[in-house]
Amino acid sequence: APRFWAGVIAMPILASIFSAVGVLGGYLVGVKLIGVDEGSFWS
Repeated sequence: APRFWAGVIAMPILASIFSAVGVLGGYLVGVKLIGVDEGSFWS
């Protein structure tokens, strides 16, 4: 079924995008707003 294969292809891509947005959002809040050291955030 085409819908199944579309889901198989789209879900990992969407999960990667959402994870990247979450990490970058946490970086912006932590480093820019709260003042966490950048090296500490990424380690």
